[in-house]
Amino acid sequence: MAIPAPTIDADLEAVTAALAGVEPRPGRVLLFGSRARGDGRPDSDIDLLVVMPQATLTPQERQQALRSLRAALRPLPLSVGVDLVVVGEEDAQRLAGSRWHVVARALREGKELHVAG
Repeated sequence: MAIPAPTIDADLEAVTAALAGVEPRPGRVLLFGSRARGDGRPDSDIDLLVVMPQATLTPQERQQALRSLRAALRPLPLSVGVDLVVVGEEDAQRLAGSRWHVVARALREGKELHVAG
């Protein structure tokens, strides 16, 4: 059964609002992958790049951020899964020039859902 576009739009709005309220607050949240390109299937997950305002993240900081972000998403009644990639701002810029890294691809094709302001 196909998931209607309004359901996916509602999922994206709910996810964006939930992630924007996490502490520490993400600097940017970008949708990437098949949903950003517009060629996702009804069961395609939501791929998000979350750029934290810190320049770089230690492995422990990255894991803590992932735990906080996932905890914010857990209560949401989403129709599809959400995959998260978390990096610091400086790391995102450093990886942006890579041809193959998922962060570079997300920065190239991604659509901004949230920018801290």
